[in-house]
Amino acid sequence: MLVLFFVWTTQLHYLIYHTLVEAFTIGIAFLLGIVTWYTYPLSRNNLLAFLGIVFPVIAVVDLWHTLAFKGMDLLPIEGANVPTQLWVAARYFEALTLFAAPLFVSRPLRFDVVFTGASAIGLLLLALIFSGYFPVAYVDGMGLTPFKIYSEYAIVALLVAALVHLRQRRAAMDPAMFRLVALAIACTIISELAFTFYVGVYDLSNLVGHIFKLLAFWLIFRAIITTGMEEPFRLLGSEVSTYDAIPQPVAVVDRNGSIRQTNRAARLLTGTGAVGADCHASCHPRDLPREACPLCQRISRGESVEQLELHFPETGRWVSATLTPLVWRGEAQAMVQVLHDVTELKRGELELRSVNRALTTISASNHALVHATDEAALLRAICDTVVSKGGYRFAWVGLLEDGPGHSLRAAHHAGDGAAVLADVVGGQETPERRAMHLLAPVAVNDIAAEPAGPWQRAALRQGFAAVLAYPLFVPDRPVTGVLALYSERAHAFTQAEITLLSELAGDTAYGIEALRAEANRNAAEARASDFLARLSRSLNQTVEALAATIEKRDPYTAGHQRRVAHLAVEIGRRLGFQAQELEGLRIGGMVHDIGKIYVPAEILDRPGKLGKFELDVVRAHSRVGKEIIEGIDFPWPIADMVLHHHERLDGSGYPLGLKGDAIGVPARILAVADVVEAMSSHRPHRPACGIDAALKEIRDHAGVLYDQEVVAVCEKLFREEGYQFPA
Repeated sequence: MLVLFFVWTTQLHYLIYHTLVEAFTIGIAFLLGIVTWYTYPLSRNNLLAFLGIVFPVIAVVDLWHTLAFKGMDLLPIEGANVPTQLWVAARYFEALTLFAAPLFVSRPLRFDVVFTGASAIGLLLLALIFSGYFPVAYVDGMGLTPFKIYSEYAIVALLVAALVHLRQRRAAMDPAMFRLVALAIACTIISELAFTFYVGVYDLSNLVGHIFKLLAFWLIFRAIITTGMEEPFRLLGSEVSTYDAIPQPVAVVDRNGSIRQTNRAARLLTGTGAVGADCHASCHPRDLPREACPLCQRISRGESVEQLELHFPETGRWVSATLTPLVWRGEAQAMVQVLHDVTELKRGELELRSVNRALTTISASNHALVHATDEAALLRAICDTVVSKGGYRFAWVGLLEDGPGHSLRAAHHAGDGAAVLADVVGGQETPERRAMHLLAPVAVNDIAAEPAGPWQRAALRQGFAAVLAYPLFVPDRPVTGVLALYSERAHAFTQAEITLLSELAGDTAYGIEALRAEANRNAAEARASDFLARLSRSLNQTVEALAATIEKRDPYTAGHQRRVAHLAVEIGRRLGFQAQELEGLRIGGMVHDIGKIYVPAEILDRPGKLGKFELDVVRAHSRVGKEIIEGIDFPWPIADMVLHHHERLDGSGYPLGLKGDAIGVPARILAVADVVEAMSSHRPHRPACGIDAALKEIRDHAGVLYDQEVVAVCEKLFREEGYQFPA
């Protein structure tokens, strides 16, 4: 089916077919290296290990061939000679590799020596080609040169010799492995013969040659998989030290829950990890009985599971568990248990969730704060919103009464747990009273640890585990009352959430004061204006808090979102955007990369080129950012800006591959500003390219990747108006 799909792509454009086939074979080659690295301790097959080491290096040469192929226009190369030279060099390299591989059937293999040698050969071939010392292989309009044609026959001869060499050593090889490698060499021979006939790089023989090349790579990959993963339980049990290089805790557990093998990381985690020890007692949360433990249940049934999160209350750690069955004769004999410590990730998720909850509460409360017509309606709306929109279990507002003692009156409440108010209203040592006395928020994240008293016992009876109390007061005025939020979960309130909700408490206090002073219209209007300004600052601070969240995890991009926002606003202003539209553009720029909170820090900070998996994780930040933002009721399409800022006019962007007018103008502006700022700044995997290179990039691709009008305005900003990014 895959081959038919690739053939079908030729109906669209041969270049698509060529790129897909080459990318697939390159991916297989790199996968060969990865699988070889991880299965060699099990297979100890030096022949396949040699192929697994060298083929990724060959794939690097093939990658240059793919990038240089006629029509790709990714490299400053004209004609088809250079890509043809790269093809010939890679095939010589491949043929020699297949000829030499049988030598390692019975010889020792050193990974470092083989990899260093293969890398040196690959670099030498690339140097010869790009410096012009490699023979000409293709002349446009004439086709293949004699060197190219005779090289293909020479390569075929080498491959035939490799097949003979392989057959001579078949007695020392696994029959299945021999068949697969022999078939791979045969497919390579057919591929090379096909490449002796074509005149144009898009000819039929070129298509056939690539198909057989793909089959050859796939057969070698199958050989490694078949040999490297046969009889896994027997091989895994042969040598304890095999696992010690794996950084995650790994244990082989039989169906009865007894540990049969562990690596060093597992022994350090459990403190024991001895063979025969009980896995549940050593590795699983101790607050869960065995019959309720989800891992123990799956181990007993021989079921696999991925990324099952477990919490260890005694240490506060979180782990993500993976179970994989070891199958022998069709039945799971044991399970491989891998534990990943995800404590920091979970803490980040909880922090982000609490911030998002606070932002949702603030956003939903804005309507009530602005439109309330009387004090009772205001307090009712605030409490209802905190519970229904924010997800807090119980909220109430208490107001101080005039007169001796300043008794506290429950003005309004919402949610489950109102019975606690009887002890809170009359108590003196409550969080609410402390907050009013200190004129500062008071958070009790573990009510059970508080000194015993009527309020504490009443809260525990209602199932509360944490409370957050805010004094309601306006500066230079007496305290008005208190706003309190209760949760059934201990440690429910993070510092970021406490800070954000302070704005809500302050705004609520201002709302109360404004409504009480409604008779004085001028003063009420002034306070309303101040109130709206505080709301605006709250929104700005919220946006800055979101931006700071990702920038604190990625110091290399600190200030990136702020600079992108600044440039985007300047472009929008010259395109005729109104003030409100410019503000939306600014906020979109400030949070366009918020989704990078999902990306592990080790990927964000990694120097050098990222692999496919890492790129997929990084590219997911657009969708994650949209999911974070879409719950906040902005008056601008901020979520669309975040989701679409990596889309390109020709549909080559991500995550949706949108084209043309499907991409909104704000997202087009952010795309240009993002590229210019990113290229002109330092990143872990490269130095800064400079503003000239950045402007050349957008100018060269104006109308193709980037909006032509936006590019023109951006270039004029820098070239004619002397624009510079803010410090």
